[in-house]
Amino acid sequence: FGSVAGTQGQNWHISRFGNQIIVGNNHGTRVVSSDQSHAMPGSGKASSTAIRRYNVSEDNDYLVEASYFKLRVYRNIDGRWVFNNNIQGFSAPVRQLEIDNHGVLWGSNMNKGCYRIELTADLRRVARLRYYPALGKDHASQIHVMKIRGEVVLSNGQQLFIADDKHGPQPFTSLSRLVGGSIISATTVDNSRFWLTTPKGYVLIAYENGQYRQKLNVPARFFGMECGDNLNNVRVFNNVAFFCLNGGVGRMDMAA
Repeated sequence: FGSVAGTQGQNWHISRFGNQIIVGNNHGTRVVSSDQSHAMPGSGKASSTAIRRYNVSEDNDYLVEASYFKLRVYRNIDGRWVFNNNIQGFSAPVRQLEIDNHGVLWGSNMNKGCYRIELTADLRRVARLRYYPALGKDHASQIHVMKIRGEVVLSNGQQLFIADDKHGPQPFTSLSRLVGGSIISATTVDNSRFWLTTPKGYVLIAYENGQYRQKLNVPARFFGMECGDNLNNVRVFNNVAFFCLNGGVGRMDMAA
């Protein structure tokens, strides 16, 4: 392992989009190449907390990025991501961001609640905005936003909800019964399997014959460490899972 120049400080996310690896840093959005990085063209030095792909059509490929304040849009031009515009009509600190099948943005506030954000067709303004301070009968609390088997899912620390675009968040009863509600994030393995993270560890879930089943439960103490205080992210490469822990990285061969 070696450090990547230009990524010092806090990094919120790292993802591959096309042939570019993009990192969200407190001091700007970075593109990684080997052990070096450079600023995303036009991104400036603003924070980047989450980033997701927004496909309008084959000829219009975009990224939507959240931060401590603004939402930003990048456009794919000849295989390279370039800043396109800030989104007008929204300003709030967003921790997690997902985009549903209707192109609606769901973002979790850094401290409590979440947002449902519809954009104009040109992705330049907010067309409709709704803030949910709480889910169900819960009082205002921190809400986590993730994607599970193509659906945007919300967690309030007690229960899971599906982000129904027509009727608002609806209880995700089948999965809540299996894992409870203290879920922080989700990571897709394949079409039927995904990792869920909790404040104490990681759970591998499989969707089989119309039901969710727990396959593995990996507590952070298995590695002699604790979970981090951020999102406890998981990354999967060639059936090997890597767990982001406080002070280190756990590795598990899922085929063993």
